[in-house]
Amino acid sequence: GVAHAARGDVAAARAELTALEALLAQPELYKGRRMHNNKVYSDDANEASVLRVAHHVLLGEVLYREARFDEAFAELRRAVQYDDSFDYDEPWPWLMPARHALG
Repeated sequence: GVAHAARGDVAAARAELTALEALLAQPELYKGRRMHNNKVYSDDANEASVLRVAHHVLLGEVLYREARFDEAFAELRRAVQYDDSFDYDEPWPWLMPARHALG
């Protein structure tokens, strides 16, 4: 989805975002799963999870391409907040730093 957004194909990026949101609506698929030291999914909106970072990064990228800059930066800041709160691990659970997208 991020690649589609970066190439300017917002419709394809939105389609990927919709697919990700459909997966997020089915927590039974990955609830309790971990990627080494970090959760893949969490019901707690204040807790970092790999899918939460993915969602905020992709949503931020899509909103940015739609020229909805304030909303985009808010989403990317949320992604950075979650990314920064992961427990230390190698490799890092979200390999594309959210801070890079925000920058």
